[in-house]
Amino acid sequence: LFGFQDDIVIRVRPDATGTSRVDMRSKSRDGKGDRGVNAARIRAYMVELARAQ
Repeated sequence: LFGFQDDIVIRVRPDATGTSRVDMRSKSRDGKGDRGVNAARIRAYMVELARAQ
């Protein structure tokens, strides 16, 4: 809507049990607050990832 840019990093690494561990970060480039948009983006991604398993 406002055209703000965000940086997203997704890291996938093996864990001790032989499965994968996913670490995702999302940060706004502009401003100090994002009104929860980045947290919501991470939650939605993780839900979709869990569904795909």
